[in-house]
Amino acid sequence: MRSNIILTLVFNFTVAADIPNNVSNCGTTIHNIQKPLIVKGTTAIEQGRWPWHASIWHRLSRKTHGYVCGGTLLSDLYVLTAGHCVSKDGNALNERLFTVQLGSVRQNLLLNNFPVQNKAVAEVFLHEEFSSRDFRADIGLLALKTRVKLNEYVRPICLPIRDLRSDYGSIIGRNAVTVGFGMTDSGDYSDELRQLQVPIVDYVTCLQSNREVFGRSLSEGIICAGDVQGGTVCNGDSGGGLYTEESGGRWMIRGVTSFTAQRGWDDSSCSLKDYSAFVNVSFYEPWIRYVMENGQQEGFFHRIGSDDKIGGTKVVVDETPEVVEQPRISDKNVVNIREKALW
Repeated sequence: MRSNIILTLVFNFTVAADIPNNVSNCGTTIHNIQKPLIVKGTTAIEQGRWPWHASIWHRLSRKTHGYVCGGTLLSDLYVLTAGHCVSKDGNALNERLFTVQLGSVRQNLLLNNFPVQNKAVAEVFLHEEFSSRDFRADIGLLALKTRVKLNEYVRPICLPIRDLRSDYGSIIGRNAVTVGFGMTDSGDYSDELRQLQVPIVDYVTCLQSNREVFGRSLSEGIICAGDVQGGTVCNGDSGGGLYTEESGGRWMIRGVTSFTAQRGWDDSSCSLKDYSAFVNVSFYEPWIRYVMENGQQEGFFHRIGSDDKIGGTKVVVDETPEVVEQPRISDKNVVNIREKALW
């Protein structure tokens, strides 16, 4: 069954006040959203439209980098992404392998002028229950080495408040927006950030649509969404966010792009006729806040549980390949690795 599932490598509103370094204007954008809002999505080329979207790049060698996943800025120091984007064999990858790019609507690590910011990663955190086999707890956090300079082009999205962490029913039927650099309907990966509006559906609808894919994966930690006739997230979109607009025009992160069905046994690209699974951010909100409040403390484990306690077993962090210094980046050594691995 697992062979036909792919990773998509793809109420009243209150601003929570206890997020470290969160700002009062979280979830605000300088652009009005045009409807209809990446397969069959529209190109979102205006900088500042989704100022919390991040691109995660992976060092393949001393001179080679590749884009692997999206992410979402939660504060000036933390980026939320999918667990499978920052792990190997269930273990967190070395933080020195990653670079996070913010403020860019182009898939290009060479960009480093305002408003683009490229940041090294200080720590990689995985949820204690993360499983790459059934996508359970497919959530991770990246702590940046230096703080992001917040402005109208780079700012965090708002987190759901703690009391609503399991209130999936309140958002069923609502439209949400997801963005990414993933595969388009032409079969090519997008060089420009694209956006897509999708409805959030209930578990029964999701399960009945494809029992083989969703039968063992649906849980309260998952949100199911998509437009089976109008568009879907696809290969390369993993780790990006699923957002809803709340009262006052603020945006809240509801999900993290995790997985969907593949098109066929001999075609590993995303299915155009299936819903997609997103990590339910509300469900994991206590874990997210705990990491953000304690993750920089000395001795804090890379892999922790969601019950506000450090996990019982320290994760074995993959230390290879070792990176001694940051190589100079040129056009020749920035590549896209999505031809080599499905993210």
